[in-house]
Amino acid sequence: MLDDVDRRILRLLQADPARGVPDLAEVVGLTPAKVGRRLDRLRDDGILRGSRAVIDWRALGYSVAVSLRITLDKTVARAFDDFIAAAREVPEVIEIQTFLGRVDVRLSLIARDLPHYQRIYREAVLPLPHIADIEALMTVATVKSDESLPLGQSTTSTARSCAAYRPMRINRRPNWLANWGLASQRLGGVSGACKRPELSRAGSCCWTQRRSVLV
Repeated sequence: MLDDVDRRILRLLQADPARGVPDLAEVVGLTPAKVGRRLDRLRDDGILRGSRAVIDWRALGYSVAVSLRITLDKTVARAFDDFIAAAREVPEVIEIQTFLGRVDVRLSLIARDLPHYQRIYREAVLPLPHIADIEALMTVATVKSDESLPLGQSTTSTARSCAAYRPMRINRRPNWLANWGLASQRLGGVSGACKRPELSRAGSCCWTQRRSVLV
């Protein structure tokens, strides 16, 4: 199970995957050996799968991005398998997703310009097998593209930090009991010991506070 130190290490690696073990150890306050063991455990558990280079395809001359929503012919038993196997062979297809619903598959496709996209669409996409319907959506702007996970504090730690702020429990009493307490105070007596001595003045604060809650 991840603790807060593990989460902090993962946050640091998400921000800078090239960060070295000595730098991580200095930030989290552990020795490099302990950080190395934590990284090994995260890899063994399949949480930390490695690092990769992210290439901006726009910098390589690709200026068109299209999302293709495809419905397959479900009367064919191997429609999904055949389609996905063929779509993998299209170099300009950079992402393939499958769905439950009206749309079966979504292809993310990039092209250098519109003529290039039209050629890919006609020569590589339309010949894909078992297509029943296809809808093309051209990307205008990418508002957010971030694979970083929201690695905050663990729920257990948050619960512990909030334990000191439990609201005071108020025991509600019938009106006749409040009136009886008021009468006792007028007679100079208090029934029961004050539970909040730090607020007490001449032994009457509990009744004053209780009446203000019940009224």
